[in-house]
Amino acid sequence: NLVFIGSMHKSREIRKLDKFSNVHFLGVRVYEEALRYIRHFDVAMIPHLDNDLTRNMNPLKLYVYFSLHVPVVSTPIANIGDFGDLVQLGRTPEEFVERIGYCLDNNPVAGNLERVRSLLEANSWNERTARILKLVGKEFAKAEATPAKTDAESYAKNGYTDCCTVCGHTGYLRREERSVRETYRCGNCGASLRYREQARLVLKFFSRENSTHLAELAQESEFQDSSIYEPGLIGPFRKLFRQLPGYCNSYFWEDVKPGEFREKVQCQDLMNLTYEDNSFDLVLSSDIFEHVRKPFAGFLEVNRVLKPGGFHIFSIPSDHPMPSETVYRVDTSGPEDVFVLPRHYHSAPMGGKSLVYTEFGEDMVRIMAGDGIDLKMESPSSQVAPATVTERMRSFYWKK
Repeated sequence: NLVFIGSMHKSREIRKLDKFSNVHFLGVRVYEEALRYIRHFDVAMIPHLDNDLTRNMNPLKLYVYFSLHVPVVSTPIANIGDFGDLVQLGRTPEEFVERIGYCLDNNPVAGNLERVRSLLEANSWNERTARILKLVGKEFAKAEATPAKTDAESYAKNGYTDCCTVCGHTGYLRREERSVRETYRCGNCGASLRYREQARLVLKFFSRENSTHLAELAQESEFQDSSIYEPGLIGPFRKLFRQLPGYCNSYFWEDVKPGEFREKVQCQDLMNLTYEDNSFDLVLSSDIFEHVRKPFAGFLEVNRVLKPGGFHIFSIPSDHPMPSETVYRVDTSGPEDVFVLPRHYHSAPMGGKSLVYTEFGEDMVRIMAGDGIDLKMESPSSQVAPATVTERMRSFYWKK
């Protein structure tokens, strides 16, 4: 039996399932009553679409299901964090059904109850509230120990006012407690410093009408004829460029053949792209190549598909100062990964974790020069940004 609980006023298409005798629509139920139903579930489903809403939400029903020891089958979604390996993922309709069958025979939650309890406790409202209160307490203690500054001094120390090179919004860009490149976010579009610096380079090399931001550039007739390739699923550029006829977007799935599509996104392996030589005027990649098994082979592939005169503008995580030598965390000389250093991951846009293969150093300029690529590193040129921004932020590009 398939049981659906909740409102369907925005999903009338689902009513087509009413004709099946084993499908039951119970409508809206109060929370306590819904819990009584969930306790009897054999399998819980989270069949979310992949869109801006689901990429920026935290699926609270996941915690409810696990607290009641119900196995979960989900489409690939963001923000499931440490629960990722306990959730059964169905990337296709067939795989989704197959995962449901697996959970009917094997409850993966029941075999990991101690770990599930630990994860639930770490994500409980009590624990979250305690963390918030602890942070607030630290700030009060800091304020009591530090002589009060004037508003002007605090304003200058904690941020600066500038025009966002992504959306064009002019506003105060606040310094947050995170790396410089991931902070100073635009109050309108949310673009962090690293995205705005990539946007600045795109404007520098592609605007013919003195556009000050990408939303404006996207309206320039010459730029609208450009061919653009962007690997990855997150970031502000897709929203601005996906309506352009020459824009291509990709992601890499191990179970999808490169060149084929899933949910209107093409699968591509950056080490072996399916595109023809000299296909693109611009390739944009944001914190992608540290996750590529052989990144310098990937850079060569990008150079192959760039048109003569085309640009690859990209960001990669980099410390300040940038180390002199590139560190390979994994030996990829053979067919299997051999871990030289402890495994290190970044969060993945489809949920779960993405392995870091490489930590780049300044020697990447020399390495890529050996492949005929003239890599450039550039710091922000803003006249209003504080020294911490201009000293610690770097963007990367080359022209074919």
